[in-house]
Amino acid sequence: MQDVEREGTPSQSEAYRRGVERRSRIVGARGERRRQMWRALHPDLERFVLETAWGGILERPGLDEKTRELITLGMLLALGRDGEARTHFHGALNAGLTKDELVELLLQAGIYAGFPAMLNGARLLAEVLEERGQLDLPAESG
Repeated sequence: MQDVEREGTPSQSEAYRRGVERRSRIVGARGERRRQMWRALHPDLERFVLETAWGGILERPGLDEKTRELITLGMLLALGRDGEARTHFHGALNAGLTKDELVELLLQAGIYAGFPAMLNGARLLAEVLEERGQLDLPAESG
């Protein structure tokens, strides 16, 4: 991972280009700030994530995007990785999963990862849906 172009961006392998395209399609514009952060810390961080995860494993032909997002979310919720789970709730919706399918994921997480993981996931999903204008929460009374 030594070959860095002069302007501080990683040289672009085919896996890197695939990773950029896939991550942009799934995560959307919300992920650009994080990508810039990785690059600012060191171009190899950005390249590692984009080539290995997004342009490598996630590009394999064995599973479709919706299935990959369900698997990813299940693992992130079980591990308590809220920041990444929030990103992948957006990604799951961008990949075509519905709110009802994501609620099914939460119910299954409740069995295998525990009620705290399910409830935390429910909070994250509600916040994501509210941000996207897809969930109307009642006003807080106080």
